[in-house]
Amino acid sequence: MMGPSPLKRTVVHLDADAFFASVEQASDTRLRGKPVAVGGEKRGIIAAASYEARKFGVYTPMPTAQARKLCPKLILLPGDYEKYERFSRWMFSYAYDFTPDVEITSIDEGYFDLSGVRRSASEIAQTIRKAIGQTLKITVSEGIGSNKLVSQIASKLYKPAAFQEIEKGYEIPFLHPLANHWLPGIGPKSASRLNAAGLARIGQISATETDLLHLILGNMAPRIREYADGYDERPIVPRVASAKSYGKQETFTEDQTDEDQIEATLRRMADVLMAKVRVDGKCIRTLTVKVRYNDMMEDQCGESLGEPTDLETDIYGRLGILLRKAWRRRVSLRLVSLKLSNVYDSFYRSELTLDGASEQRESRRRLARIVDDLKRRCGAGTILRGHDFILRDAATEKVKTKTKGKGFNIPFPSVNNKRKYPSAEKTTGDMVCRSPQTEYEGNKGRRNVVNAKLSSTVHRKVVPVSLNVKSYYSFLNSTLSVEDIVRLAREQGQSAVAMMDQGNLHGAVPFYQCAQEQGIQPLIGAEVGVDGKPLLLYVENDVGYRNLCHLLSTRSPVQKTAIASANKGRARGRNHRAITRGIQPVVRRICGHANWTCDQLAALPMEGLIAVGQDVRLHTLFEGRFYLSVSHPDSIRNLPADDPRWPLVAILPVHYESSMDDWKFDVVQSIRTLTLLKQRHPDKAQGSRFHFPTTVTWRELWKEYPLLLERTCEIAARCQGFQMPVGPPQFPDYRPVDGSSPRTFLRKLVMRGLRERYPESRRASMQRQAEEELTIISDVGYEEYFLVVWDLLQDCRAEGIHWITRGSAADSLVCYCLRISDVCPIRFDLYFRRFLNKDRMALHKLPDIDMDFPHDRKDDVIDLIFRKYGEKYCAVVGGFSTYKSRGAMGDVAKVLGVSEYQIRRLTERFPYAGARDMSTFASKNQECQDLPLQEEPYRTALKMAEFLDGFPRYPKMHPCGVVLSRQAMQDLTPTFTAHKGYPTTHFDMDAVEAVGLVKMDILAQGGLSVMRDVKAMLHERGMRMDLDRCKWRVMQTGEESLPEMIAAPEQDPWTDPKVWAMIAGGGARAVHHIESPAMVSLCRMCNVREIDGLVAIVSVIRPGAANEQKKLHFTRRYQKL
Repeated sequence: MMGPSPLKRTVVHLDADAFFASVEQASDTRLRGKPVAVGGEKRGIIAAASYEARKFGVYTPMPTAQARKLCPKLILLPGDYEKYERFSRWMFSYAYDFTPDVEITSIDEGYFDLSGVRRSASEIAQTIRKAIGQTLKITVSEGIGSNKLVSQIASKLYKPAAFQEIEKGYEIPFLHPLANHWLPGIGPKSASRLNAAGLARIGQISATETDLLHLILGNMAPRIREYADGYDERPIVPRVASAKSYGKQETFTEDQTDEDQIEATLRRMADVLMAKVRVDGKCIRTLTVKVRYNDMMEDQCGESLGEPTDLETDIYGRLGILLRKAWRRRVSLRLVSLKLSNVYDSFYRSELTLDGASEQRESRRRLARIVDDLKRRCGAGTILRGHDFILRDAATEKVKTKTKGKGFNIPFPSVNNKRKYPSAEKTTGDMVCRSPQTEYEGNKGRRNVVNAKLSSTVHRKVVPVSLNVKSYYSFLNSTLSVEDIVRLAREQGQSAVAMMDQGNLHGAVPFYQCAQEQGIQPLIGAEVGVDGKPLLLYVENDVGYRNLCHLLSTRSPVQKTAIASANKGRARGRNHRAITRGIQPVVRRICGHANWTCDQLAALPMEGLIAVGQDVRLHTLFEGRFYLSVSHPDSIRNLPADDPRWPLVAILPVHYESSMDDWKFDVVQSIRTLTLLKQRHPDKAQGSRFHFPTTVTWRELWKEYPLLLERTCEIAARCQGFQMPVGPPQFPDYRPVDGSSPRTFLRKLVMRGLRERYPESRRASMQRQAEEELTIISDVGYEEYFLVVWDLLQDCRAEGIHWITRGSAADSLVCYCLRISDVCPIRFDLYFRRFLNKDRMALHKLPDIDMDFPHDRKDDVIDLIFRKYGEKYCAVVGGFSTYKSRGAMGDVAKVLGVSEYQIRRLTERFPYAGARDMSTFASKNQECQDLPLQEEPYRTALKMAEFLDGFPRYPKMHPCGVVLSRQAMQDLTPTFTAHKGYPTTHFDMDAVEAVGLVKMDILAQGGLSVMRDVKAMLHERGMRMDLDRCKWRVMQTGEESLPEMIAAPEQDPWTDPKVWAMIAGGGARAVHHIESPAMVSLCRMCNVREIDGLVAIVSVIRPGAANEQKKLHFTRRYQKL
């Protein structure tokens, strides 16, 4: 053990108690005895808390909002740091009365050395303590010891107003019982490691060898061991050491997501810090930007300059880069700080001022000193830089913009993506007019002179047609539903409207149907990319529709490369899911908005399509059907003159309803680009000019060029002859093997099945119902549908794939005779018209034949269908992932900068349901009462989440639907390749039925896989099962029978008493379809003992019917009570 220091010192540690709060109480007698804290309002943290406040659990650095919840009567003061500095100087002045060796370590604590004084150190310390209390009205704690370590621990051990002297030679007894965290350099993590090693006390550390401590503490071990022995040679430094770094931080009043404003804040910090650097005659080389997220987590990024500098202009350009690198999470910022380090004592000069650049640098340095002097003499606001104006405008906008939108309280105003600082990045919006191609550059005279034909003729006033309206089927690039688009067109008196989603026709059928109902002409089309520019394609006739479907289904070279691995995975079998999971986001994106070149587009048929684009070279592909788009009258002078080959037409892209909805568009764009609300991104559309224009707006904007408005109506008129291929089902062309007609062949199969299923004695009565069903099928022409299903199941049987037909198909005797279903509708008295309804089938509603297959063979069945009919006539039904409460709230909250933890805390209490009524649900649900849903940004997130209810997020495969067609699939609907490698329709399940595609439901059922596996397992044990007939037998000799197995007697499969005893006794928890707790409970209540009763019980467990009162009524009636 090391002995005491050879220098017999007497060191006093002076520490003011709750200094900031005590100074405030000393300055205002009304605050004494009350809970007082100093800190930032709302978004800030507690910098100091009086001991009255600490009784409520308020501590430093606690968020202010949390402190107010703990102590509702807390008096929160903003802080007067000049006053605190004055009190600090007065406090330490009493120590200077006795010794010049005073080291001020911070504003509220320090050391002074009383080794050379004649009076008792204890007496002097008491005198200083008493003087401070009487004159400054604050309390201090003092510790006296032989070194800094002992005196500091002695003063802090029993705060507040503590006074403790540790006499020489008693350092070890004083230190060793204390916890290890009292030693300097031992933080929470080091303390945890020491505790785990059994070194919780300082004495235990002292008794441990340094080599062993090194394993836990690393290079700190020797010094910590000295501290544990009470040995501390640190001297008293009477003067304040030169700054080793300069730092400044700012806590925002609201969580901040505006990158420009945060960068402006950093630049303002750089102004202040560099002024201090110049005053001290220093220069710095290292910059560090630190950010604190709203969940108090922190990230930082630093960089060293090539040469030291004392000019803030040298570091302006690096601050934005460091901010973006430090801002690693998609979470709003609570605080940002700037630290300047690697300080040099004098300015480093690397070159002589012999050239112009060096002289200019010297001039900027002289200017900086002059500016510093002006600010010191006249105030910091005397001279403002560009970022100061940004911050001032942001503060003004915050005051003015309190509400925006339809009653929404929006703290986040609309994004204005104009760059505040120079940048090499470029962003583009929809249909932004570009300069013409190089081949026309020689025609500058024609281009720069507005063609008189556009404005000289007096035209009639027309109601223009909106030709470029995006719906929410552009997937987070619009806030308009199909119904919204039609309604807006009707309100503006437009006779037609075009829905032009990017690279898809997902919403074409509902748009067509809705527009037809409202008397509006629907213009069907889509936007594709050609050489990086948008090209609008409108369907003029049936040929054009087929060509557009083929174009949207055809993969560009980029798509082919990205999707190639998906097809390889599909060919390899079931493991393709893991292979294609990584490319799924890429496939989704490129399937939506493929980019072609002019040469690639020229290889595809373009007949029947009208094109509106920005590249005049495309007019050769669309002879007489190409228009040059103009988005604003000012851009006409930069375009080729109006020409019959490329007539100009006014095109205004529309993404939302009114200018008040631009913030909603900004939110969905940010979700799509995975950015924060005000974060820049090249795929975000700029400005606030994408709302649906009124007729007055159209006419006012284009009043000098009315011909461009008339041409919008001209395009609509050219497309008037097209009708969507909505009609009856188009069954695959089924040709019976015997050469007969489908009607004859179906009847033959049914009669054969009737003979196989029923004995001759019962056959006559059964035949009447079979004939009636066949007549209904024949009247509506659905014979091929039943034959297609029968043919598929024959192939499944040959492949050893078992199935069960669920739903109303079991009501049909035809299905039973075709062995599509194995449930006898006569035995269970099922009503076949529930399945075969002539009136329903006349409306082109197919009978619902749902087939369950083992879950691990479902893909095999789909592959079988594709092999049988080919991808030309077969596809998987498309669908959409739509927003519900949890997903909508989570995605919007991420855009507003809420952290992942806070989002989980919110959404885990929301139901798995729609988001439209979430405000009502949250206000009434007890579990949501403590959620801050009335605070920002949660209130805004909740309102926006309700708006997004039902919005499609991305296209996907229907879980079980496959469609077949008589004509080529891509003549009726575009297809895209889903992540499993199957061609998938752009249309959803309702739309595919509307255009006549025949849908088959291929369902996956885990219970069938279990039953199959159990059957195989029993077979290995010597038992052969017949699941269709519910019979089993022991395998005979020669079949490797097991002698101990005994066969059950032959009996009716529905009357086995042991089985019914198990079901009635509640032992069916593992039996498929009756395993749920509600089913088990109802079986016990009814004491069910027969199959018809069990079927009725299964029918009771349904939403609405399965409440306790109704179950009780059913039980009493069942038991005839």
